[in-house]
Amino acid sequence: MPKRLVPGVVALLPLLVSCAHLVQPRTYTTNVAAAERMQRDYLRKELVRGLPEEAFRRWYTRSGTWTDTERPFIRKVRVEGALTVYEVGSDHDAAGEVVFREGALDHWVRWRLVQEAVVSSWMKETVDPPVVPDATLRRIAPLNPQADPPISTEAGGAARSCEFNAGDEVETLVPIVYDREAGNRLERFAPGSKSDDPSGRFALLPAGTRLTIRRWNPLEGRRVLDADGVEYRIDAPLGMATFADVLCPAGQCVPEGRVAVLTRDLEVAVPDAGGTGEGAALAVLPGASRIPIWLRRAGTLEAGSAVTIRRWPACAAREAVIAPQGGAAAGLPEILTVPLAPPGLFAPAASGATTETRTRT
Repeated sequence: MPKRLVPGVVALLPLLVSCAHLVQPRTYTTNVAAAERMQRDYLRKELVRGLPEEAFRRWYTRSGTWTDTERPFIRKVRVEGALTVYEVGSDHDAAGEVVFREGALDHWVRWRLVQEAVVSSWMKETVDPPVVPDATLRRIAPLNPQADPPISTEAGGAARSCEFNAGDEVETLVPIVYDREAGNRLERFAPGSKSDDPSGRFALLPAGTRLTIRRWNPLEGRRVLDADGVEYRIDAPLGMATFADVLCPAGQCVPEGRVAVLTRDLEVAVPDAGGTGEGAALAVLPGASRIPIWLRRAGTLEAGSAVTIRRWPACAAREAVIAPQGGAAAGLPEILTVPLAPPGLFAPAASGATTETRTRT
């Protein structure tokens, strides 16, 4: 007589198939946030192709002199043919496996919890580290990143929370189309050209418009008022993250294309001459974000300096792209990426005010 599955087990099968990670031991032994933090703040900012194995072992062998308790360390090592594989992580969580071939770093591997359609599972992903010039390799090999101070989660804290409540004032960072026939509903992703509709149904809310939140919860609806008392409706079925890159606490952000004034010092880091490394030159809040080891420090962009905002979704990615005014004359790159730029980091430049870029080495 053929065996029959218990009805309860049959009912669970779709769940087990769609949530494969529930039967993978890694789900219960890994703090996903901690593993991603180690990958983002250390492995991605220190590992480069060709890094000497001796330098890696020195950087990631834990010692009693470490002051950064978040820094990953070598947990295990094994040999697989011509490869030497180091597992790095914390006492409780694995951050990844770093692979060396003939004494030089080849690549590293991380585990990711991946969601594809209705199926989620842990997947192994190979990460190709950035390629840097030989001169950069020679420069960074003797360095001691263990001595770098730990990152402070408070150092880059926002001047004001982006979790808006009734009565708060917000400001639009980009022009937003609204539909007059739908209660002035803001259409986040509609092209600005839609406001040219000859019927007059659509209009454009300019960047820099100040709005006061009237109601702000899913049950009562989301309504905002402009300075003239005109009410606009916000529909966000997927949550307010839909508007996170276009709204900001009033006075704490600057729309794209406008001149702003820096409110805090930023450390500038650039690639070595003749090399590009990975990514652009950076301007970093001291203590709030690690500088990739292949970049060299090039001075400080001082508070009060004038910059043009190229991009700044302050309540979303919190990454900014800026162009320092007169940057070339001050010895700075024309474009700088600020990897952590919370609201309040740049302030609107006063109309008609004279501003300048100030640096120090």
